[in-house]
Amino acid sequence: MTVQGGQKRLILHVGPHKTGSTYLQKMLVEARGRLAELGASYPEIGITIFGHHQIVDYLRGWKTADDTIGKEETRSKLAEQDLLILSSENCVFLNDDQLRNLAEMFPEHEIEVIFFLRSLTGIWPSHWQEIIKHGEDLTFLEYLAEVQGWRDSFDAEPINPLLQLEKFCRVFGFANVRCISYDNLRDTGQDVFDFFWRHVLKLPFHGMNMPEGAVNASFPPFRVEAIRYLNQRYRREEGESPGLRLREIYRINQRDYEGGDFEAFQQDFEAVAVPLTLSHRDAFIERVHSRLMRQYGSLLMNRNSDTELYFSPNKEKVVTSAHRDWPLSGTASDWMNHVYADILGKMA
Repeated sequence: MTVQGGQKRLILHVGPHKTGSTYLQKMLVEARGRLAELGASYPEIGITIFGHHQIVDYLRGWKTADDTIGKEETRSKLAEQDLLILSSENCVFLNDDQLRNLAEMFPEHEIEVIFFLRSLTGIWPSHWQEIIKHGEDLTFLEYLAEVQGWRDSFDAEPINPLLQLEKFCRVFGFANVRCISYDNLRDTGQDVFDFFWRHVLKLPFHGMNMPEGAVNASFPPFRVEAIRYLNQRYRREEGESPGLRLREIYRINQRDYEGGDFEAFQQDFEAVAVPLTLSHRDAFIERVHSRLMRQYGSLLMNRNSDTELYFSPNKEKVVTSAHRDWPLSGTASDWMNHVYADILGKMA
């Protein structure tokens, strides 16, 4: 296959997090053979699991990054591809200079940035769960205070679509950025990978079956709370975040941990938990969505057929959360003490 107009293309998928990135990357890995047949490449260089996160680590100057990425031989191998696809949701962590350094690695390629938009009512709960999995201990109410600017204990910029789109447009040019509505794809039953293949890569049919089920599925509220509180206790007693390690131990031993007194823990949580409803009619959310459509709506590839927006305005999301110290007594405390002691032993 010859790239249209003879111009080499680099499709740079930047995520962000919680917009189907892991699934898209997994499918692109599985489609490598078909891509090669069509003169395209989703290269193995810089891959961690499914995405090109090592390239991002290299651009950030991390010592753990693959140092072969900076070598001329590696860059030449990447640059020779007519249609090159790179994907990492960690691109949201790169600053302007680091993104310019990325662009300079591919002087012969026309770079097209692909950004998936997801409504705040969907991305906030998903991102909150993700940072809990990585060792944070914020309640959802505390998380909402962070992303709306009332607190400042973690960097909310990577999950702010306005700031991210402003950055990518500033570095790569407004005309070189495309947005895909994650919400509209899901609402219409379209597959993220299939849409990306047909409308972004613009390649002939891939011939692949679309799998069912999420690659990085959400946790039920009681499990999120169990891990959140275990993180909180670890930070309080050890003076630092447990990182991913605590959640990994929990995952491996989940069947054992969620037996016995765990049902009573669930019941105690349900008794104190409060359902929080996120709505597109909320003033803050409505302002952000309005600004996104006003400033970047022209970049959107798949508008909602009824509203011409990147989301359905009538949607709501209910998140169940409790105050941070609720499991200090009763059965919840007994279960927590047992599981925490076991996890601490396994982390030693």
